[in-house]
Amino acid sequence: MTEKQIQADVYYAFEKHKISLPVLLIAGDSNLDIYRHPLATNSICNNRVMVVICSQYNGVVIAATRIRYFKKETDEQVRRNLAVCKINAQMIDASKKDTHSSAIWKTMIDAYKTNNYADEYLNHHQGGL
Repeated sequence: MTEKQIQADVYYAFEKHKISLPVLLIAGDSNLDIYRHPLATNSICNNRVMVVICSQYNGVVIAATRIRYFKKETDEQVRRNLAVCKINAQMIDASKKDTHSSAIWKTMIDAYKTNNYADEYLNHHQGGL
């Protein structure tokens, strides 16, 4: 399927339940490595696809990103995905009542560093809070 075909299927799956998608981003294969906010193209997704949504229902907005692999993940993809999960867990753990945002920010920077992506937070952090 192309990114645009996947986009249409995802949109329909939510729309039939009256859930709007103010944000729907799709990237497959090489586009996933290039774009942080991908717009769907006619590129065919052979190995993997990333779907990013912000769904809205009854005034509540929920954001989610999912990556689906159609072939075995490379060692680098496994390592990167594990790091994302660890960083996200550290951010969630740091997000406690009465914790100042500067402390959470420091936790984020430390989490990226301890997971071998020291400067990645400068590119586009979306974990935790």
